[in-house]
Amino acid sequence: MLNLKDQAEGLRTLLGNRGNKSFIVLSALNPIDRNSILLNISAAILNSGESVNLIDANRNSDGISSILKNKPINSQTKINNYLSLTTPSINGSANRIGITKVFRTSEVSENQIRPLNEILSLIEENTEKSTISFIDIDINDEITEHLEEITGGQVIVLVNNQENSIKKAYTLLKKLSTKISELKVNIVVTGNDKEESQLIQRNISITASNHLSISIVPLGNIIHDDDLAKASKIGKSIFETFPDSPSVDIFKEIASNILKEPTVARKSYVSAPENHQRVEVQ
Repeated sequence: MLNLKDQAEGLRTLLGNRGNKSFIVLSALNPIDRNSILLNISAAILNSGESVNLIDANRNSDGISSILKNKPINSQTKINNYLSLTTPSINGSANRIGITKVFRTSEVSENQIRPLNEILSLIEENTEKSTISFIDIDINDEITEHLEEITGGQVIVLVNNQENSIKKAYTLLKKLSTKISELKVNIVVTGNDKEESQLIQRNISITASNHLSISIVPLGNIIHDDDLAKASKIGKSIFETFPDSPSVDIFKEIASNILKEPTVARKSYVSAPENHQRVEVQ
């Protein structure tokens, strides 16, 4: 029997091992700012000719799929949508960001309870659809500890220059380190200027290294930009609204650093025990 999955693996090897990469997103930002940063990073990845999927594995209504708040969605357990970017800077057919919502937000009934294996299978299935997947999670959810099997422990932390955001970023990392044994952490800092952002990144890195034995790799620093704020306010990428803004190059640099990250070997979700507690699909 023809094994398409094996063929795909072989093709990725021939192309230089640029396999699918999945990152757990730990956001110490409000949902609007988180969505704005992930939207612009995704637009930059598309601009380089690669594909992106934003996977909302959050049970509440303000997960990453809330980026589609003005777009109607269906009522299926798994919601697949695409966010189109109408900009000439993104060429060809790769101009859509995949959006997958794993959980429904409607009332739960008995027939909506699914095993953990099925939920993880759903997430894994969607990470295989794009070059890069960003998985938005609730750090306290029981599925989190099993995402190492899908992501290889790769993490992106989003944080700004506010004291409460910095504290939250460290707290999220500390909690995740108790659930996933080997974290490979990257960080994106947004602040008033480059020097301040770099200082925040260094301080978080030193603290994480000293107290959690975690090394953090900087992906880039997002400076204050009025054009970026305007684009965020209307829910569009800066690539669409202000393609000549300095922030475009910053997001391209972040995207390039993400794409350069080595592909981590992933295990299969089936390693979760069959008798594991069932989780609710909302």
